[in-house]
This record gives sequence, structure tokens and C-alpha cells, in this order.
Amino acid sequence: MTNYSAHINEDVLRTWFSAKTLADPQLARFIETHDLQKIKPTFKDICNRLFGCDNPYHAYRPELLPSPMSYTPHIGPATLGAIEAALGRRPSFGLEVGSFIGSSATILGSWLRETGGTLMCIDTWCGDINMWLLGNFSGTMRKMDGNPVIFDHFMNAMFNNGLTETVVPFRVSSIVAARTLKVLNYDIDFVYLDSAHECGETFLELSLYYDLLPQGGVIIGDDYLMFPAVKHDVDLFCKINNLQLNFTGEGDTWLIQKPVHIETAAVVEVVAEDA
Repeated sequence: MTNYSAHINEDVLRTWFSAKTLADPQLARFIETHDLQKIKPTFKDICNRLFGCDNPYHAYRPELLPSPMSYTPHIGPATLGAIEAALGRRPSFGLEVGSFIGSSATILGSWLRETGGTLMCIDTWCGDINMWLLGNFSGTMRKMDGNPVIFDHFMNAMFNNGLTETVVPFRVSSIVAARTLKVLNYDIDFVYLDSAHECGETFLELSLYYDLLPQGGVIIGDDYLMFPAVKHDVDLFCKINNLQLNFTGEGDTWLIQKPVHIETAAVVEVVAEDA
């Protein structure tokens, strides 16, 4: 048995579980030459930065596909209300990590569209273990040539629901996306984490996306009771970080809010002025 503990110390763990990238020389030059201030990005801001165009849907040709499997989203009015209550306002920029065929992205995107907000959907759209091995996913995956068509189902859902100026698809892994967003310095209101469902990987994603959130930001997820790996990693993450785990009232959908810490120096200064 390899003795990992002899080599993996606290510094190594903090590096792994941070959204900050250890930049190579090319990326380091990009960071140095771009003064990326904290912003709440618009749809066009993101598209111009990532795709070099105003709207990637204009270059996409929708595929005519049989209807995908019926997939009931795990979020709805109660979860949207819980996010808004935790933030104390309607969010304007959120992330969905793990979007599959776009069922929950349609709900979140439609909600954000009401106030001109933007949703970034992060996924490889390549499928997980269940999707590759279980037969009930085969009609949606349609992977006979090795290339699943989940992304096409997602894009069709965005077209069909009028979300082509609200939802930005970012087709990379959750780790690449988190570290890209850290570089871009976007101000994120909430994250819906519905991706890995694998032990360790869920913990890593929780760590990276929690790191991206400002104080008061919200991270939500589901499948707490259905997937043992999710429950294990969510419980461990809350225990290590001394965080309260809440539930939104819709199934096993959970919510964690990043605490707001009042600066001690500022408190002392106010007290001194009052005296």
C-alpha cells in the first residue's frame, strides 16, 4: 500500500482543492497582461471572451433527433426561492455544473432570463458511468460512433425554450471550467453542482466551486440520498469546513451558503467611532 500521507501534506491539499491554477508560462503572460477586474458578466461578455463571438448559437446547426429520455429535474420553485432567500435578492449570474439534456438548465435559464441574467452550463456532454453502461440511456446517448449526442439534445432544448441569449454552454470538464473562471475573475451568485456523483470527485468539485463563490454565495446540489458518493462527500465537505447543510424542500436537493465574515478591523473602527 502506497504511503500517500508521507508526501501529501496540507500545502499539497490546499493546492489541489483550490480553483487557482498553477499557470504555465503562456497562461501566466495572459494573466499578467490582462487586468481582469471582478465583474458580473453578461451573456455577450462570456461569449466574446470564450468563443470570440457574440453568440455561439448562431454558428450551431440544430440536429433532428428522436426525443430524449424523460428526465425529471430535481429543482423547481422551492429551490429557486431558497436561492433567492439566501442571497437576499434575485441572482444575475449562476453556474450549472453538469447539465445533461438541459432539463434543469431550462428552469434556471428561464428564471434568470426574467431579469436579464445569465446562466453558464458546464459539461463535457460525454456522459457518466451509468450513461455508458446502462441500457436505459442508450436512446439518449446514441453512441454507436463513440460520440454521444447529449450536447445536441441540450442545444435543442435551449433553442426550443428561447434561451439562446441567456444560457452559455461551456463544453469542458468541471476542473477546467473552475480554473478558467478563477482566472476570469467573474462574480458568481450561485452554483448548481450536479456533475460527478463519484466519491472524491464530488468533494473536489465542491472545493473548487465553493472557492469561486464570494461570501454569501450559494452552492446547491441534489441526489444526496440517491448516490452514496454524493452524501459522503457533501457531509465530509461540510464537516471539514464547519458549514451548515440545508435542504430546499424539493426531494433531497441541498444548499450550502458561504458565510459572510465581518472584518475585525472594521468592527473595531466602528466601535471606536461610536465611543
